Amino acid sequence: MDQTATAPRVRMFDRKKLEARDHWLRALGREIALAGPLPDADAAFSADAADAAGEVAFVVGDEAREALDRLSRGSPFLSFVALAAALHVALYRYAALDAPAAVAVGTPPRLGEDGSAPAPNLLPVVAEVDAAAPFRDLLAEVRRALLDAQARQDYPFAQMLRDQGDDARPDALRAVTLGVDGLHGVLPADQAAEVGLAIRMRQGGGRLTGTVRFRADRFRADTAVRFARHYTTLLGALLADTAAPVGAAALMDAGERDAVLAAARVPAVGYPEAPVHALFAEQAAATPGAVAIEFGGERMTYAGLDIASNRLAHQLRRRGVRIESRVGISLPRGFDLYVAMLGILKAGAAFVPLDPAYPAERRAWMAADAGVSIVVGREDADGVAETIVRLDADREAIGAEPETAPEVEVHPDGAAYVMYTSGSTGTPKGVAVPHRAVVRLVRETDFATFGPGETILQLAPVSFDASTFEIWGALLNGGTLAVFPPETPSLEALARFLPERGVTTLWLTAGLFHPMADAHPGAFRGVRQLIAGGDVLSPAHVRRVLEACPGLVVVNGYGPTENTTFTACARIAAPGEVEGTVPIGTPIAHTSIFILDPAMRPVPVGVPGELYAGGAGLARGYVGRPGMTAERFVPNPFGGAGERLYRTGDRVRGRGDGRIEFLGRADAQVKIRGFRVEPGEVEAALLAHPGVREAVVAVHEDAPGDRRLVAYAVADDVVDDAGGAPDAAALKAYLAARLPDHLVPSSVVLLPAFPLTPNGKVDRAALPAPGAEAAEQVAPRTPTEEIVAGIWADLLHLPAVGVEDDFFVLGGHSLLATQVAARVREAFGVEVALRALFDAPTVAALAASVDAALAGG
Repeated sequence: MDQTATAPRVRMFDRKKLEARDHWLRALGREIALAGPLPDADAAFSADAADAAGEVAFVVGDEAREALDRLSRGSPFLSFVALAAALHVALYRYAALDAPAAVAVGTPPRLGEDGSAPAPNLLPVVAEVDAAAPFRDLLAEVRRALLDAQARQDYPFAQMLRDQGDDARPDALRAVTLGVDGLHGVLPADQAAEVGLAIRMRQGGGRLTGTVRFRADRFRADTAVRFARHYTTLLGALLADTAAPVGAAALMDAGERDAVLAAARVPAVGYPEAPVHALFAEQAAATPGAVAIEFGGERMTYAGLDIASNRLAHQLRRRGVRIESRVGISLPRGFDLYVAMLGILKAGAAFVPLDPAYPAERRAWMAADAGVSIVVGREDADGVAETIVRLDADREAIGAEPETAPEVEVHPDGAAYVMYTSGSTGTPKGVAVPHRAVVRLVRETDFATFGPGETILQLAPVSFDASTFEIWGALLNGGTLAVFPPETPSLEALARFLPERGVTTLWLTAGLFHPMADAHPGAFRGVRQLIAGGDVLSPAHVRRVLEACPGLVVVNGYGPTENTTFTACARIAAPGEVEGTVPIGTPIAHTSIFILDPAMRPVPVGVPGELYAGGAGLARGYVGRPGMTAERFVPNPFGGAGERLYRTGDRVRGRGDGRIEFLGRADAQVKIRGFRVEPGEVEAALLAHPGVREAVVAVHEDAPGDRRLVAYAVADDVVDDAGGAPDAAALKAYLAARLPDHLVPSSVVLLPAFPLTPNGKVDRAALPAPGAEAAEQVAPRTPTEEIVAGIWADLLHLPAVGVEDDFFVLGGHSLLATQVAARVREAFGVEVALRALFDAPTVAALAASVDAALAGG
């Protein structure tokens, strides 16, 4: 009889447990956005703070409290539903999402009538937030989700995660929790310790107050204070009109919004209202005997450069160049290049860099697209344009022209140059930059010091906008331009060049800065200011250089070509100033930066948004592309008539210290299992590993629609606690511990170095496919191949290299190529042209060149 009585109860319990499991599998089976103030919202803190917690208090305003009372009609449960729904919206908005997304809010178990909790258990309440939907719809969905969760609140949270298997997202489910005194119990200590932000509300004495308890290893106190303020502001806006779309509700009150906008606006005044060449002529008149350019052991004074460029200007005018003409330049670094640039400007035209290293077909396409009919160059410029002014063959005719400048009036808004950048469609686009923008960059500025005492390195190709900073930073301020030979620099050659020429200011891409910091950090000891950028800077390398070079200032320079080289900069003068990621800093002089949401509304500090740049640095637009210009250069909703902003497509967020943090490209977003993923976010996380020097994350599509993230990393020379450099498995585990699963790459590929483009940026197209490093190799067949393969393996830090392996696919780049040539010379006693490696980058081909040189010798 006892068995008969108990059997049905056992079956009922089993069915209840199974039903609860099925419910949680359905509820948690969808992709849940890890939204809100994420675990990486603040700079990385010491692990010593892992067990520490902080707490801040806040008060809900009377209007919002009264609206909440009216909505809930005194029901504590309905009041909590509204509080929870508003928190869902706050987390959604903090993540800067613009499409419907599922957001989770954790809640402690609801107390029973006797005041006890059925189970000390965290309950995830998952609801989809749609910016276009009214708040009342979200209230209904949160109410259903909450009732469903509370009906199954005795199902253990740990079991929920186990049921999910490999798809468990514990961080997404317990990032933020919300509880109300008298309605909810407390979480056990082990579960509470895992919560990033725990909000607790209480009502009494006619007031609604709350506290935010936060993990001190993840958040700063001011982050928690801001989040509480934004949450209460948003709560009031949502309750004021529950029929309005949730995306329209304000996160900031009027005072905070005004403060954010005031900080974004920087007056574009205080620099000279004159064209570039006029300011150079003023400088030449003031310091005619000063050295303007040093190149190849020779010098050119300001007076000499002024006269030479005046003569070229007359020759160009004689050939039909007029105001707003576009004249191509196809010259390597050297005296002629700078004479040509100034001569074109003095003729009233804009110069169009046509890099001699580019294929002739590409140069011809760029010239045609820009409307270039005349090119200043040498014999190798044939076929690029109809008319060629050859500075070698035509030198006598040019030398017969007047020494004084032609009388040409150029407005500061006239085009100074047209520079081509890669386009998202694969077609380059020409950016027309006015004189005003160049002057704004290097005169009366604040991110760097210019003047007669500065010797500035000229290393960047003239087709790369970093050259704008180098060239005009020197020539418009009485400094000296130290020109590196027109060849690919080896690290050793650059390290020798800097002290030999007394360089005090230089700009390097991150791709060149990092290996220089490794190999020759002391080479910068005579340098006063080193600007680096183009990619995310490694904090470890910035610290290393600053430690080796007291007195040096490292500047992280950020900016698109469309805003003339630099938009924001972060000056770092001491190693201790670098923690976590390296920020891009604050707007430079004469520049405005607005961080806006998808509706072009300003976002608060700590909230991601798109960076819009304004001020005097803006380009005029894209040559011959009015539609693209209108799309990217938009009216400034916060400025006066005619003011524009450039949409950079970069996701950033403001920090509490006033600086801006780069998060990644908005237009590089990809979908992984339905999630929008920013590769830059994964890169930043990987760079935070002490053993990672450089990181790139790419998307591979092995089959249509089957996309996966692949991380590429260059390990640092430092060793980890276990005594060795990190391996791929360790790095993946490191990421899995810090990122939601959809951001954890399926593969981590370790490379000795990244392939670089001619401009020194990472060549993503040349990154090897995952698994290529394990491809079957062809062993060396001759003594020469064996020695060459050994050289490659040593420089690339690989156990072995096959004779058909591609040097650049394996991670080689132009800087390592120079070292290969040097090693070959040492090993065989013969010279092999560096071009041979670029043309045929395999061990077999290089060994054949060596054998041919030996046979010929």
